[in-house]
Amino acid sequence: MVDLIAGLKAKKIEIELPSHLWHNINKEVLEIIQTAEWKTFRFFINGEQHSPDIENINNEKGGIYIFYVSPDIIPQNHKIVMYVGRARYTTNQNLRKRIKEYYGYVGDDYKRPKIANMFHEWKNDIFCSYIELTCPNDKIDLIEKELINKLLPYCNDKIPDQTIQAAVKAAGLQ
Repeated sequence: MVDLIAGLKAKKIEIELPSHLWHNINKEVLEIIQTAEWKTFRFFINGEQHSPDIENINNEKGGIYIFYVSPDIIPQNHKIVMYVGRARYTTNQNLRKRIKEYYGYVGDDYKRPKIANMFHEWKNDIFCSYIELTCPNDKIDLIEKELINKLLPYCNDKIPDQTIQAAVKAAGLQ
C-alpha cells in the first residue's frame, strides 16, 4: 500500500482545461493545425531506447511538435498534452534535430525540470506528434505561441501572452 501511495503521489500533476481559451484560438492557426498531416510516434521504445521513427522526420523543414502522455488503453481517446514546441528551419536547426534534442533531457536535467520529470515518470507512455511546415519561421512561432496560450500545457513554463501569464500566476497555477 505504501508503494502504491508513493507511486500515485509521484505521478500527480495539475493540468488546466481552459476551454474559454480554446474557443478563441486564432482562426488561421486553427486551420493550419487542423488540416496539416500530424504524424505520431512513441518517443521511447521499451522505456529506454530512442525511437527509430525519429529518422522519418523531415530534416529540411521546421514545424510544430507536442509531447503527450497516453496510457494507450483506449486508443485515440486518452491523451494529455504535456508540452508544445516549435522548430524553425535554419541552416543550424530543423524539426528532426530539435525533437532529437529532447533525448538529452532524460535524467537530471535541472534546466528543464518539468520535461525531465515528464520523461522520468511517463517514459513508457510518451508520444510525440508533429507537423512539418514549409511556412516562414515567424508563422511557426505564431502557431507555437497560440497553442501554448490556448492549451496551457503543464511542461511549458513560459506563456507568451503576458495577460494570460499574469492570470495563470494570479490563479496560483504556476
